[in-house]
Amino acid sequence: MRPAGDALPSVTVSFQLTRSEFVLGCRRGYLRSPIAYALVPLWIAGGLAYAVHLRAQGSSTWLAVVVIAIGWWPFFYFGLPGITFSRKSTAGELRHTTFSAFGSHHQGQTYTFDRPWKAYRGCFEFDDMYVLRYQLGNSTTIPKKAFATSADEKLFQTIAAAHIRCHFS
Repeated sequence: MRPAGDALPSVTVSFQLTRSEFVLGCRRGYLRSPIAYALVPLWIAGGLAYAVHLRAQGSSTWLAVVVIAIGWWPFFYFGLPGITFSRKSTAGELRHTTFSAFGSHHQGQTYTFDRPWKAYRGCFEFDDMYVLRYQLGNSTTIPKKAFATSADEKLFQTIAAAHIRCHFS
């Protein structure tokens, strides 16, 4: 990821997400996704319009369409993150993430990948974590307890703010 001899600053954090941290990070990422504020009402309105059309046609499936149109988003927000944590084998792994001018390098027990800064959409700070959004509402959660020192946390903020839109307290 980094050319040899390059002395640009970087910071590495090591952590293992708990189920509650994973779920909370997902939910916070969803709520910070601008697409969700357009997609959710459009999905519901479209589903309800289709249900009205089906009912006018005499179809008995209109009620199922209403339930799906309205029920999908609460399930997506409240249920899916916990299910994802349970089913995603890498969700609870010990991980090491390095942030530098090139982006982020993620190393888990069974995976490794790089994500350039251009893939990220924003970074949000909360009392207990940072949530870095990317690709249609997906996010990376970094608990604040992962930073060894306050200087490391400040360096992370500096690096991130140089490359993406950040919302720090």
